[in-house]
Amino acid sequence: MTFVPAVWLALLAAALFGASTPFAKLLVGEMPPVLLGGLL
Repeated sequence: MTFVPAVWLALLAAALFGASTPFAKLLVGEMPPVLLGGLL
């Protein structure tokens, strides 16, 4: 069974999406929610 390139790209996108939350937590640190909301 061979995977088309779109399947690999979808799996990569899912992995990056799952990894984005811990990295965002490291970058933001202990920023207050009101300040974070203002920046967004």
